[in-house]
Amino acid sequence: ITHSFFVCSEEVKGIEKRIILEEMIREALSQNPSLDVSKFDAQSTAMKIGPAGAYEDPMIRIDAQNYPVDTLSAREFGMTGNQISVGQKIPFPGKLSKRRQAATFEYNSKKEMYKGEQFDLIRKVRENFNELFLAFKRKDIIEEQLKIINQLISVIRSRYISGKASQTELLSFQVEEANLTGELLGAQKQIDIQMWNLNHVIGRKEYGFLGRPENITRTQVDFNKVT
Repeated sequence: ITHSFFVCSEEVKGIEKRIILEEMIREALSQNPSLDVSKFDAQSTAMKIGPAGAYEDPMIRIDAQNYPVDTLSAREFGMTGNQISVGQKIPFPGKLSKRRQAATFEYNSKKEMYKGEQFDLIRKVRENFNELFLAFKRKDIIEEQLKIINQLISVIRSRYISGKASQTELLSFQVEEANLTGELLGAQKQIDIQMWNLNHVIGRKEYGFLGRPENITRTQVDFNKVT
């Protein structure tokens, strides 16, 4: 399976796209491929409950009696005729109810497995959503630190030119600026990774830019609306 992944940041256009946890959960529950397999498995098992407790199809038999071998005429002999019989297999009392109970038990088991996979998928979406949220927060903190460092560098540079600050002091702030710039690149890379992970968990075919997560809040999902 091949997925295309690209980051087309809306922030480049000056627009900060926002994503909401509840919407991500609903999208994952509706289109995650592995969850669809479990749902179909449970549904197909439910369709076996009715037939499991039903009688087998009746058998119809037609016997041709006393036909002449050479002419196969039905009027040549008086005893010539057709005999039609209908047969129905009747299982031992209680066997069909046991088969229906077994099919129902299998269905309930598959249904609970499906629900368990739903909860597991919701957990994964929450975790990746939260990781993406924290990655954006880390980038924000580094950007604020860079702003402060750049302001200090401007002040120190002016003091250095006027002879009120040493070159060593100026260089130390410039080194800190370089370190923070490297951390900023790392933070952006972490955002790209977490966004890829969230796209994968949701089940999207194309891994594009999702957006910045809204503030984390407790989200309850009504399964009656998504199953």
